[in-house]
Amino acid sequence: MWVIDPRCTETARLATHHLSTKSGTDFAVVAYLIRELLRDGADHEYLRLHARRIEELRNAVEPCDLAATARRTGLDRADLERLLRAVRRHRRLAVVTGTGVTMAATGNVTEWLVYALQIVTGSFERPGGRWFNHGATFWPSRATAPDTSQFGTGSKSHPEIGRIAGQFPCSILPAEIEQGYLRALLVMGGNPMVAFPQPGRLAAMLDRLPVLAVWDIVRSATAERATHVFPCPTPLERADLAVPIQLSSVFAQYAPPVVPLRGHRRPVWWSMAKLAQRLRLDILPRGLDPDACCDEDICALLGTGLPAPWEQVRDSPGPIEFAAEERWVERTVLPDGRWDLAPAALVDRLDHALDRPAPELVLGNRRERTHTNSTLTWNTSSHPAPTPHLYLSPADAEAAGVHDGDRVQVTSSHGSLLAIACLESAMSRGTVAVPHGFTEPNVGHLTATDVDLDPLTGMPMLVGVPVTLRVV
Repeated sequence: MWVIDPRCTETARLATHHLSTKSGTDFAVVAYLIRELLRDGADHEYLRLHARRIEELRNAVEPCDLAATARRTGLDRADLERLLRAVRRHRRLAVVTGTGVTMAATGNVTEWLVYALQIVTGSFERPGGRWFNHGATFWPSRATAPDTSQFGTGSKSHPEIGRIAGQFPCSILPAEIEQGYLRALLVMGGNPMVAFPQPGRLAAMLDRLPVLAVWDIVRSATAERATHVFPCPTPLERADLAVPIQLSSVFAQYAPPVVPLRGHRRPVWWSMAKLAQRLRLDILPRGLDPDACCDEDICALLGTGLPAPWEQVRDSPGPIEFAAEERWVERTVLPDGRWDLAPAALVDRLDHALDRPAPELVLGNRRERTHTNSTLTWNTSSHPAPTPHLYLSPADAEAAGVHDGDRVQVTSSHGSLLAIACLESAMSRGTVAVPHGFTEPNVGHLTATDVDLDPLTGMPMLVGVPVTLRVV
């Protein structure tokens, strides 16, 4: 197990090998592997049958040789060669990415190359590689490919950023409010005030909304600004239908409430159904009356597409597992049974990433173990509430004249914040990290919603942002 991460995480400490890269440079490692494997180590028979535009991929990754990759990532050449030998030796692999990848300006490029690496090695839907979880719901529809035509025109404030699956990216939210296109915002279990870039700008915009309604089970920075707050049932007070789609098995499990509902709270689905009624809309099928429904009725609706009768799922003492379909993507999703290895838009983004100069110091991301996003914090004698710090390597600290415990100002082109420095030998040189989800320090001050947006998805650049340090 190899872990590529700027810091030695809990997972990295369990790994066979850990490569401590600079934030935002993961794409170069994967491109290097593809470049070398296409020379020696690719599953050419699989590529012949199930891929197209192989030469275009080969040309795209050609600049990512060993020397260029080591220079860009800060990794040792010997470690990169060792990783390549491991892939060649085992032949098939599974690659899993996370928020550190998707929050970077190179996020889409990295995801594409991760797919390409697994295709080049014939690792999808084959023993020793990865399989696709088709999900347990909407069972009959799995015989056909999904609709990929849902790319709509952009918003009025950002016409250059198109909709995906009918949705706008959250990065356009402040501009939509500023320009008067958005006048009511409904937030369910979220906390934009500590999750989005430019919290100062966002706060001013949220305060201008005629309606800011929040559904939640705890207080939050966003709820404090709300015009309407709806307290919701806590997890043990409500029923749930679990149908995980990211795990290695396909199953469903119904869980009834454990304790009675208290405090006159109402489920989110009830609020939405009542609101829809007053807007003369129907969101519950068959004319169901929300006042006559319960959680179990809603779970039964959600379980309509399961390959088992609802009564069986409801009455089962545990999860019901369903058979996985072999080579489902190959048979039903790929339009001609072949992967497109080099989409033009992504090749262009790779060229852009390779041309972009590598900053000396960049922002990485992390969570605190006892702090879940922004609202749930453990605070016990064994797990005290975390104090967020600025984490950096001893080498970067020495270069900036920073000592452990110093109060430090971190500055980007978008803003700055103050934090207490914490030196970690496990951090890679060239990357500093501020945990997300805290009101202070709020890492959103270092990022922006109106510049550095990904042109394909509208994702703001939250990782790999150039920063400087100064002791206060």
